[in-house]
Amino acid sequence: MPPSPSQHAADALLINGQSLRSIRHHIHQNPELCYEEHQTADFIAAALDALAIPYERGLGGTGIVATLTGSGSRDAGQAPVIGFRAELDALPLTEQNDFAHRSLVQGKKHGCGHDGHMTMLLGLAAWLSQNRDFAGTVRFIFQPAEEGGAGARRMIEDGLLEAFPMDRIFSLHNWPDLPAGTVGVMPGPIMAGGQMIEVTVRGQGGHGATPYACTDQLNIAVQILNQMHVFMARRLPPFSPAVLTITRFTGGEAMNVIPDQVHFDGTIRILDDVAANIIRTELPSLIEGIARSWGVEADVTLTDFYPVTSSNASAAELVETAARNIGLKVETSATGLRPAMTSEDFSFLLQKVPGCYFWLGQGGEHGLHHPSYDFNDDVLPTGVMLYAEIARLALDQGKIDG
Repeated sequence: MPPSPSQHAADALLINGQSLRSIRHHIHQNPELCYEEHQTADFIAAALDALAIPYERGLGGTGIVATLTGSGSRDAGQAPVIGFRAELDALPLTEQNDFAHRSLVQGKKHGCGHDGHMTMLLGLAAWLSQNRDFAGTVRFIFQPAEEGGAGARRMIEDGLLEAFPMDRIFSLHNWPDLPAGTVGVMPGPIMAGGQMIEVTVRGQGGHGATPYACTDQLNIAVQILNQMHVFMARRLPPFSPAVLTITRFTGGEAMNVIPDQVHFDGTIRILDDVAANIIRTELPSLIEGIARSWGVEADVTLTDFYPVTSSNASAAELVETAARNIGLKVETSATGLRPAMTSEDFSFLLQKVPGCYFWLGQGGEHGLHHPSYDFNDDVLPTGVMLYAEIARLALDQGKIDG
């Protein structure tokens, strides 16, 4: 396979007459939320048509899977199939920027860089379409609904891995906490798994002046919440990081009325199954027991939504090698890199296919999901170069043991 593109060659790639930057700006201006990415999918499909790369649409709703098989030869059964994934969806967020390519849709914006991720994957497709002398197959997966919609799981349920099997799979995420020119990669967990918890405390309301004549659901809910934090700090092993965050607490309509019920909910983030299993089996019982001790009831719903995102060791090593090969700085656990407690639905794919999820530094003043965040266009060619080098190494190695 030919070497990966230079910075200049990657930056000069054109797709349907458009530069990578203009493609990214077009996508940024036209954001669509999860499972609504119809125009975005049309745009991706048109770009793939221009590159003469075949694809199928409709997996997971709006998902696209494109497949490019090289013209090179290899012994029977040794040609690898590798996949790369990018996300289609934007966020329900109002943009607070005034540059020319700002969102044209009120209340929606690409606040997590998925516009850049799609563009870099299209850049890889463009490079490989011009350099097809490789032995193996590359799949380009454009996935809907990463932002809370579990689009990766939906694509799997729709038969992604049966219709488009892969030996390895890779995905990156831009990372403002790392400077441009830096890659963050590590074997094992890099993003947390997530659980959603909902609690409703039900009892007998009454007059604010006579709490002794009823049950004080607000006070009981506060006690439950405090004990939940104690549980997280004292029941879970210190080597199993976990974060409980309650983001909504509702109850009552008048200042002198004790409400019949109080509701609160939020998320729990975990990095391993030890913490997840303890929380899953013990926390609901704790909540219900505190409620019973006060003569009330507590309805508890605890739902797993995304697994831990955990990279295969050999795939992570391949990414690290690729990054160093093209002159990027690499941050790993050995240099102080730590997993993030945010969650990512690429985890569903990593449960099925050995692969690696990694961070591409982009620097910047604003973090992900900030109203003023914007993807750093200067790292577009860097991402294409890195993806191309990962593809080169994986294809040159042939089949790799999981």
